[in-house]
Amino acid sequence: MKKFFPIGTVVTLYNGTKQLMIYGRLQMQEGTDNIWDYLACLYPEGNIDDSYNVFFNHEDVEKIVYKGYQTKEDKEYQKLLIEKCQELEQNRGRVVRTTMPDLISGDKWYLIKSCSKLLLTYQIKLLTYNASLENAKLVIKVSKECILGEELQDYITMYKDYISVERRK
Repeated sequence: MKKFFPIGTVVTLYNGTKQLMIYGRLQMQEGTDNIWDYLACLYPEGNIDDSYNVFFNHEDVEKIVYKGYQTKEDKEYQKLLIEKCQELEQNRGRVVRTTMPDLISGDKWYLIKSCSKLLLTYQIKLLTYNASLENAKLVIKVSKECILGEELQDYITMYKDYISVERRK
């Protein structure tokens, strides 16, 4: 079951250089359809303005520096957040993708994509990195018609030991 950190929790993210303080949960990023687990501001600076907002998901957290204040009321609210997550997933007709592969088989991590064009995303970068830490290779399965973005092609060439693409027939 998914859990959320309390408001006020200070964290660092994988490959992050700055501590962040969570001040929102289950947030939609303005101008996009992206819904993130958390909205945070720089710590100790605080909320400067919207251009400094940091959106991220639970699995992006490397370290909890300080756990925020948690009450019975917050624990009840977390139940509502979890219900909302489940509702969002059902309404989309699919499970919200995180940074977990769709399948792990031996030393191969599979990510299955159904799209006409695939670009290099944070998800692909993080899965490639995590697979490399486990001495595994990320295999992205796409349709034979799928076009790979130029940046993704370059990334695959650069990290060919850790990532490849297989086309479905």
